Amino acid sequence: MALLVLPGSAAYGQFVNDKLAEVEKNLVGNIRIKGNPPMLLTDRMAYYHVPGVSIAIIKNYKIIGVKGYGTTSDSLGKPVTEQTLFQAGSVSKSLNAVGIMKLRQENKLDLYIDINSYLQRWKFRYDSISREKTISMAQLLSHTAGVNVPGFPGYNRGSNLPDIVQLLNGRPPANTPRIQAEREPGKQMVYSGGGVLISQLAVMDITGQTYDDYMRKAVLMPLDMTHSTYGEPAGFDQIATGHYANGKEIYGRYRTYPELAAAGLWSTPGDLAKYIIEVQLACEGAAAKVLTQESARLMLQPYHNDRTGLGVFVDTLNGAVYFQHAGVTSGFRCQYYGSMKGGNGVVVMTNGDNDGIIKEIINSVGRVYKFKGLDQSVTKEIAEVPDTDLQSYTGSYYLNPQFTLLIVKESGQLYAIAPGHSKVKIIPESQSKFFIMEMPIELEFIKEGKNCVGITLKENRQISRLKKQ
Repeated sequence: MALLVLPGSAAYGQFVNDKLAEVEKNLVGNIRIKGNPPMLLTDRMAYYHVPGVSIAIIKNYKIIGVKGYGTTSDSLGKPVTEQTLFQAGSVSKSLNAVGIMKLRQENKLDLYIDINSYLQRWKFRYDSISREKTISMAQLLSHTAGVNVPGFPGYNRGSNLPDIVQLLNGRPPANTPRIQAEREPGKQMVYSGGGVLISQLAVMDITGQTYDDYMRKAVLMPLDMTHSTYGEPAGFDQIATGHYANGKEIYGRYRTYPELAAAGLWSTPGDLAKYIIEVQLACEGAAAKVLTQESARLMLQPYHNDRTGLGVFVDTLNGAVYFQHAGVTSGFRCQYYGSMKGGNGVVVMTNGDNDGIIKEIINSVGRVYKFKGLDQSVTKEIAEVPDTDLQSYTGSYYLNPQFTLLIVKESGQLYAIAPGHSKVKIIPESQSKFFIMEMPIELEFIKEGKNCVGITLKENRQISRLKKQ
């Protein structure tokens, strides 16, 4: 007779711990070499110089596992726990969209009219670049408004911070340019943190509140996200310290991002999981803590292309559809996925400047919990290529005046060197096809007789052809 494992029971707790233990020892990258065993989480943290990791697992619309690993910082040595706050980076944009959808529900905002209708302290400048076309909130949230500034570098703690009007005008002490038109609105999806910054001012001008106060009352508190804030995290006991890719701590422990809607959220995987579940249940018409069913579905509806919603991206992975967003600030990386059906998902947050480990963790979660599509790893075999062929592949390959790829051979191994980057190993899977372990890049050498004349370079869905010089 099968054992019935009930939530809250000791057996269920052991079941959860056992599953997480499987995740911890089954890490693989997006490419797995045939015959190589999976890797341990602790080993990969050391490899990527990531001191701390925190994970939350969602299954059937419930948080079934949350766990922290490593330390909040190398110098302090405090362990990461379920309550440790991390910078959420651009995941802030997803929660920002929730707050804006709530304003729409209350008939305080129209997603599709001129954003200047809501802006009081600053107005977007329409000019010949924008072709005098107005931009809307929906365009700002879906990165289709044609606005500049993709991201923000942040500020050292304790430095003089610009207010939002200074940020929008690009005036000191702001360290980014004025937010303005870069292309005609509505024509193209180009990622723009600057556009989301405009939405932050709109929220403030509509509500008459500071942005962090509004988001706390309208979104974070109703979702019981008690370990999250758009303000400074000083009032919280457990705060992670950011680390560069080499493992060195960020000066002052972390950088400050006054561009709150775009990059200012501090949170935990457990809290972000509550947001994911809210959106999932709302889409099913089964929850209304913040979002109605109409709002949740509109938020996840691709707006301009097949994957850009409002504050989220929607991806189809091996037939399974997920809404997701990544987050990057100086010293922190994170990623979440929430399934559109079935109520499954995962959140991973780290205090290291390398997202390779996040991909490996999510692959493991997908495999261990059998979440369709989340395990993106593929298995490849390494082929043996004669040294004469390897030598024939070396040289310079021209794409355009800004990009020439250099292929070199050292100790029987080929390496690729792109402009502005260090060399990276390329591994053969056939006599002419090669791949890169750390990146979604494939190369195929084109031969005419015994001579190599070019490379077909495939990166994700983009294919380029380079001519050998």
